[in-house]
Amino acid sequence: MAIYAAFFAEVRYHLAIVPLLIPYAAFAVDAAWTGATAAMAARAAMARKSRWKQAPPRRSSSSRVWSRVWSRVWSRVWSDGWPRPGVSAGAAILVLFAGWAALLAVGERLRARHRWAVSVCAYPAPERTHLCLWRRGATAPGQGLAGDSPLRGTWDGVGLHVNPSGSDAGGAPEATAGEQGVLASAHTELALGPGRFRVSAAVSLTGRAAAGPGLAVALRANGRVIGRSLSPKGSAIGVRGDGAGFDANSITVSASPLNGVVELINTDLILEIDVESTGIGSTAEGTAWVSQVLVERF
Repeated sequence: MAIYAAFFAEVRYHLAIVPLLIPYAAFAVDAAWTGATAAMAARAAMARKSRWKQAPPRRSSSSRVWSRVWSRVWSRVWSDGWPRPGVSAGAAILVLFAGWAALLAVGERLRARHRWAVSVCAYPAPERTHLCLWRRGATAPGQGLAGDSPLRGTWDGVGLHVNPSGSDAGGAPEATAGEQGVLASAHTELALGPGRFRVSAAVSLTGRAAAGPGLAVALRANGRVIGRSLSPKGSAIGVRGDGAGFDANSITVSASPLNGVVELINTDLILEIDVESTGIGSTAEGTAWVSQVLVERF
């Protein structure tokens, strides 16, 4: 089940499932339409029978005339049932589109809040690869998971998006610095036996944050910092945009190493990646990508 969940987490794989559900959806719509039509016809027949059984009240001549005209129009419009399928179809279509839009909006918010990532990791030897499940972490001890998830996925790593001064499309801030200047955090759990392990990864920055020294990426093992990579100032590689200089959103920084050593006794390895604010200059929007995660015993 976990393999299917990880495999179909990518949006493009939904195309393999949706066409298979179309016949079942059509059968459900047809059954609902047939049942609704039969129920409306039965109610119309019962209304006609009950109307003929009721004794007409004593009214004036003009009042009887208007009552007869109104009852004739009402019976033609509603009791005979001829416009009811059209009204029901219009209401069903309206509810379907409105409900679908509301469902998409709710699903988008849930996906933004609980976004996770799966990447390929190598442990406890370089030739042994596994899938690592990355989840967002709190930016400060005891602090809840507020705002949208900063995680971004790629096949060989995980990205942590930070936007300290802005907000996402939904209007909620994506990252807020914690007590120790942590802007975004992600963690995964690796089942390793006792021993001494070397943890290594490659860090690269993209976006406006790559142009300055405002970010640092820390590597934690079971809560202890075992490595840190500072944003290399001045090594940004820009791609020209409209001919008027460099496009800040496409700036990238070449990968830098992130290494550390951890010794395990009787616990699994909880590997954490924190994107921190260095306090040097301003921290702009960007994404820190951590890839090629390797945990080897030595």
